[in-house]
Amino acid sequence: MSITHIRKRYLWKLAATFIGAIIATGLINLIIDPYGTFRIVDVKGLNHIKPYPDHNIETIKAHALRHMSPDALILGNSRAEVGLDPTHDAWESAGYRSVFNAAIAGTSPSAAWNQLQKVAQRQPPKFILLGIDFFDFPIAPDKKTSLPKNSSNNKLDDVRWTLNATLTMQAMIDSATTLRRQFQANPQQLTTQGFNPLLEYKDIAKMEGYWSLFRQRLEDNAKNHSRKPANLFLKDTQTSPTFDDIRRIVRWSAENNTELRLVIYPYHAQLLLLIDEIGLWPTFEEWKRQILRIITEESLKSSESNIALIDLSGFSEFSEEAIPGKEDKKTATKWYWEAGHFKKELGDHILSCCIFQKPEFSTRKFGVILNTDNIETELNRTRIDKSAFVLKNPMLKSEISAVVHK
Repeated sequence: MSITHIRKRYLWKLAATFIGAIIATGLINLIIDPYGTFRIVDVKGLNHIKPYPDHNIETIKAHALRHMSPDALILGNSRAEVGLDPTHDAWESAGYRSVFNAAIAGTSPSAAWNQLQKVAQRQPPKFILLGIDFFDFPIAPDKKTSLPKNSSNNKLDDVRWTLNATLTMQAMIDSATTLRRQFQANPQQLTTQGFNPLLEYKDIAKMEGYWSLFRQRLEDNAKNHSRKPANLFLKDTQTSPTFDDIRRIVRWSAENNTELRLVIYPYHAQLLLLIDEIGLWPTFEEWKRQILRIITEESLKSSESNIALIDLSGFSEFSEEAIPGKEDKKTATKWYWEAGHFKKELGDHILSCCIFQKPEFSTRKFGVILNTDNIETELNRTRIDKSAFVLKNPMLKSEISAVVHK
């Protein structure tokens, strides 16, 4: 046998081994399906629980949306992603059988607008719940901005993601993680409806206590938000890129007869006092006025529009939930993981009592629909509630002040 023949056989075997490895990798990732992309197999103990990915989350959710046509859509950032359950009974009771949580951690309304465009290209949703976060809006008046990117939805994106989800080493790593998640008591996960229940926080809270969770978030928020300018608009304008994205979503909803609920998140009292301490409370109030202005202006253009602004950011029995003491590692909070992220339990209450059933606004227990007739009254009421809370909780006020000014 010649050396050339031996070399050819070696190369053929090498090529066959390489191709076989690729096929095996693809089959494993196709079956385990760590991102819920293909949904060919769903077996408890094998791949039923999907890990929450630390990469490509927007792509993963966008791809999931292409394979379903949800009646209702949840948009926003991590506060909505971990707090609003798309499988809660309130959705079906309201007539929405297919609901997807498309909220993405660490994003602004521009991501929400992109996700909405991708869904709308297939079938416009009947209902949108959009969580809006004040901290996304403060902007330097002279900040340079770029034109918004159009949302792509071409077949090349599908092909590229299919290859990434089947033939890459990262997909193999995530498949292995998927297998491990099946046997964990509180696995970090992303459900097939896009919900992140944040179960892993239970283990962290057991070890460190809720005081530590609240304190760490307080320090992070003080560091990040103290630098924000007390300004909402670009120079010589009455808008900003973030307000423009809100307007696009509101306008699209009005034009497509989609019911839209913009929800101001239920910040814990600790975070509300931080807003006050860093001097952003007047900006916070003005932000609410400007969101309402956009809704009012766009709603007037369509008599069929059904759009409302629900403010959950006031002081209430929920937002005033007591933070366990520093040495207390046993007491668990019921409504909040920490000041910025509410638990599913509060999210369920929001869905049942504030979104699909009008709450008794006159009692001021929780939540209010803001309109041009009541906004100034409600802003003043919240100021009064804030002063009353500070009088009852001077130690919390002092702690926040010490963290901000250290």
